[in-house]
Amino acid sequence: MDIPKITTFLMFNNQAEEAVKLYTSLFEDSEIITMAKYGENGPGDPGTVQHSIFTLNGQVFMAIDANSGTELPMNPAISLFVTVKDTIEMERLFNGLKDGSPPNVVGI
Repeated sequence: MDIPKITTFLMFNNQAEEAVKLYTSLFEDSEIITMAKYGENGPGDPGTVQHSIFTLNGQVFMAIDANSGTELPMNPAISLFVTVKDTIEMERLFNGLKDGSPPNVVGI
């Protein structure tokens, strides 16, 4: 499976696995591609989702659980995961996005 260049990225407060399973059960042409979980020595809570790739109606999404202690309020924001071919492309995009932005607005 090829990952699209820009993928919708969802973050949950320790509910990523439950959400991904629910979403993929409701929509046609949907499946969980990968679901990697934190182990005992990971930075996240053991058993929470480190990274997941799944499809809904054939469209690719990614999901993670926020690390312990980062309980974030739900909001209408989304994140986009951008796949780049090399460091040059990454730096070009980063510099273009950060131009004129306050510190810590652009995440890489």
